[in-house]
Amino acid sequence: MNKTNMPFLAGAITSVILSFNAAANESTWDKFISDSSLNMSARMSGIKMEPSNIVIDHYFDPVTATGLLFNTGMNEVFFSGMSPEDVAGLLASDPATLALVTEEVNSALEEEVNSSGEVDQGGASLWLEFESGYLFDFVGFDLGYQGGIKTWNDAQGTLILKPDDDGYERISTARAKIRLGDEKRNISAKHGRGVINRMHFGRDPDEYLLDKTFEGTEISAKWDNYQLYGVSITGIGEVTNSDIREAKDFKHYQKAGFDSTDSLGFEYQSDYGQLKLANTWSKNYMSTTSVKANTGVPIAWLGADIAEDKLLDYLLLFQINYNWQSAKKDFVTKYGVEMPDHDSTNYEFMLGAQLDNVFVAASLNQVGEDGFYKAGTGSGGSSDALIGLSLINEFDLPSQKTYTFVVSYNGKDMNLPGLDLSAVVLHSRDIDMDAVLASGNIDYYLTGDSEFTETLFEARYSVQEGAFEGLSFRGVMGYESNQATLLGYGVWIEYSRKLF
Repeated sequence: MNKTNMPFLAGAITSVILSFNAAANESTWDKFISDSSLNMSARMSGIKMEPSNIVIDHYFDPVTATGLLFNTGMNEVFFSGMSPEDVAGLLASDPATLALVTEEVNSALEEEVNSSGEVDQGGASLWLEFESGYLFDFVGFDLGYQGGIKTWNDAQGTLILKPDDDGYERISTARAKIRLGDEKRNISAKHGRGVINRMHFGRDPDEYLLDKTFEGTEISAKWDNYQLYGVSITGIGEVTNSDIREAKDFKHYQKAGFDSTDSLGFEYQSDYGQLKLANTWSKNYMSTTSVKANTGVPIAWLGADIAEDKLLDYLLLFQINYNWQSAKKDFVTKYGVEMPDHDSTNYEFMLGAQLDNVFVAASLNQVGEDGFYKAGTGSGGSSDALIGLSLINEFDLPSQKTYTFVVSYNGKDMNLPGLDLSAVVLHSRDIDMDAVLASGNIDYYLTGDSEFTETLFEARYSVQEGAFEGLSFRGVMGYESNQATLLGYGVWIEYSRKLF
């Protein structure tokens, strides 16, 4: 981590604040300061995953075998100098050679899964985020820094760190903002870089050294519980990369050549639930439209005998996420395959119950027959309700159907309200492996199965008060049964504090 960024950040905040001081009277300045905040978060992370019981036993017909050999470069091992047509003809005419090639390919894949599937890495990170108030109730700014360093990295897999990286850092927030109106009713705009908490611009800040950083412009109009917004994104900083990359520089987007990903959305939130709508598109590449709705109904309304002061502790919960996705003429998958006719859906229906300090829920997530491309620059979407709890998988494969079951417990009845225990089971089936191959996802085609189960157990404790308020501990154990059995562990220690 480059320590010179720390005094730079502090100096930048101080100098900008002082520059406003000459123009502001005391009461305006006092309000500006009281509405500003500086938050800090420090985290230690450690993750270990180990594949075992690896059994890959594909049968390849001559055409598929030939395509895989040439796509992976293994043709040079078996048939150096031969053309694809000659190799296909040989394999079709000689079953013994086809069987030998299949056996050798499966063996090589088992070795690859054993080496590249192992993850054993840890890191430490520091996040600082300054959010100013609005000077003269009109103009402000945000500044933030995120940095993370490797503490160990002893395997070839990638999760919080790439194998050869020692860490990442960036100025994660640097944007100006204006607002006309008050907190409840206003028109506002932000320009620069930072986090965007909108549909289709997903973030996963819990596991990684850095959060996602988006660069662009956001404009919104808010009236009490209703909000309209527009977003234009020109770059993105990923969780395992220090740099902000422009949209046009993403390899699998180059054919389309768009300069931005744009989105229009509507949000409604109340005590009874929320409704979100969004359409996100990239010129000549893709368009995704999504709707998300959730609500809760007090169980007492259905006739249960529940005390008046406990009505909102016993709820039936419903959530529906639905996405429509349509490719444009220059769409190329993230695996490098042109698919201009890609047209797919993804939905998740969830039913749950909050029973005081116990939460139980189940959901069905269904991916369309062409797969589904998720959030980020490139106008992907996301339909995560319960499947967002997964630590290992993305759940975006063609025709993939996933049943998720969750049980969680809060320790407030033991006078430990900061203790949360949970168990999650995600069972996927009906994955169309031919469509997986057609999309260019050769890795999963070769090493995955059409059906698998991921199971997670999580314990989290957050200190609620006292000198160590803001300190939290989280441990996760995950298990996946696929063509390899994958057992994983994750431990996080985090301290978050509002400095002012």
